[in-house]
Amino acid sequence: MGVILNPGGSVMNITCIAFSIVLFIFGILFFFTKLYRFFPFWKKMEPKERAKMNMKAISINIGCMVIACSLILLAAGLWEFFYDKIFIWAMIIWGVAIVMDAILISTKKLYYREETKKGQEHAKQK
Repeated sequence: MGVILNPGGSVMNITCIAFSIVLFIFGILFFFTKLYRFFPFWKKMEPKERAKMNMKAISINIGCMVIACSLILLAAGLWEFFYDKIFIWAMIIWGVAIVMDAILISTKKLYYREETKKGQEHAKQK
């Protein structure tokens, strides 16, 4: 049984492909750190807080996750076998990865700049 490209397409296939293209564009924009500057939370954040965060690393992380979702949707839109047998499991795995990533981002200080990490460690030692 080979991979069969779904040439006929249905509304769901076209929707999956359309959303995958939109998500891929947003993922690329995040990956190359072009998008976060337009969000209200970034504009309202204090300059001192902005200086602490390594937005390049966060943007790359978010971009990779969005691109992964877009590739899953693209595969679902193009291949009937993927949509019928694998799609739901791929989205569940992606959802679990997103939740784990969000927990990691919120609990660890991985996305703070090095100067900030050193300052926090120094403050803990006192």
